Amino acid sequence: MAETYVNHIIKEAITNIILKIHCSYFRLTFIKQHKCYVCRTYNCKKIYEDHSDDMNGMMHFCGWLYCKRCKPIVEMSNTYIELYSKHLFKYTTNCLQNKRLHFSKFCKKIQQTIHIRNATLCDIYNTFTIINGRIMVFVQWGDQGKYIFFSNLLYYNPDIFGYHIKECKPLYYCTYKNHPIWIKNWYSKFKYEYYIANIWRYITPKNIPMVCLDKILDYWGDL
Repeated sequence: MAETYVNHIIKEAITNIILKIHCSYFRLTFIKQHKCYVCRTYNCKKIYEDHSDDMNGMMHFCGWLYCKRCKPIVEMSNTYIELYSKHLFKYTTNCLQNKRLHFSKFCKKIQQTIHIRNATLCDIYNTFTIINGRIMVFVQWGDQGKYIFFSNLLYYNPDIFGYHIKECKPLYYCTYKNHPIWIKNWYSKFKYEYYIANIWRYITPKNIPMVCLDKILDYWGDL
């Protein structure tokens, strides 16, 4: 009986912490001064403000307002959001921001594959994002921008991203790359993108007519 009661208390405490973690992250607009939005305490002597390191934090001002006592909860909230996020946080790709990237795209207007050689990673949108089970990367060139498959960048830019997943810079810099939840959500998808890029490296020297490659690109969505 006592053990059941203790388990109930522990479960209730964990539930309350999880609720605080979820509720503590919000858009920091129309806020009250000197209020901790984690423990809901008013008239705090000092309030700290943090934003998530992604588009939600940079563009939509999402983050945390908290007192010193609630800092551990905010740290847990930040960890939780990054672990379960469908996009990589900005710090993982800072080293790539000024790199010139080469990729190809099938232009339906002229029914031909064209090559873009002066693209860069977008510094506003979430750059690496999981869309329909694939890793997509938002690139921009001139006044244009679009999401492309990561395998497309891998194929044309091995000097930047390497030939193997162990050489992948976004993975290298990610804080949680060894966490089981992060591995489950991301690792196999990164591995698949390298697999696709390596397939293209194998078939392109085989003298396959370009018209056939164009049809494959059109069907697969570039790469």
